[in-house]
Amino acid sequence: MTQTELGHAAGISQRMVAYYELESAQPPGALLVDFARALTESADALLGLTPTTERVSPKTARLLKRLTRRLRAPAR
Repeated sequence: MTQTELGHAAGISQRMVAYYELESAQPPGALLVDFARALTESADALLGLTPTTERVSPKTARLLKRLTRRLRAPAR
């Protein structure tokens, strides 16, 4: 899944997806459900509370890893 595809599925722009992947940006909690649905993962998995599934393409896995790392980071 590309940033553009994720943005479309979550109702935001590709530019916002790229912004949320940065270490200094944290997506709002309201997007968690949209990201989880688009990535076919649970919100718990995105927050690091349960393991993520391994049935995604390598491109989606990279995007999922970056977003998950950002969602797990403490708010600044």
